[in-house]
Amino acid sequence: MKTQLYKHIIHILYTVSAVAAMSLLHACTNYEYCRDLLTADSIMAENPEKPVSMLDSMRAEMPAAPEHERMLYELLRVKAADKTYITHKSDSTIMKLVDYYENAGDTRFLPEA
Repeated sequence: MKTQLYKHIIHILYTVSAVAAMSLLHACTNYEYCRDLLTADSIMAENPEKPVSMLDSMRAEMPAAPEHERMLYELLRVKAADKTYITHKSDSTIMKLVDYYENAGDTRFLPEA
């Protein structure tokens, strides 16, 4: 009986440790994004033309933006082009985005890259 109790306690401790470690890792990779980028992403599905104009108006700001925002900006431009049936002339931007999100970026956006 005591052996089963100890096994149960050890299992609980491992589970709590794993959850704590995952929370810590998530906290270390928490990215903050400009509100306009998040807004463009959230309205993309219902009206893809509006995010295109929003992203166009942000173009001048992007060279000075942090890398994670520049990459999200590029991802949203690709996504908007797809939703508005604009043909991509090259896959170089898409490949750059996939590489970034696989190796360094916010993994929440990897499935979209």
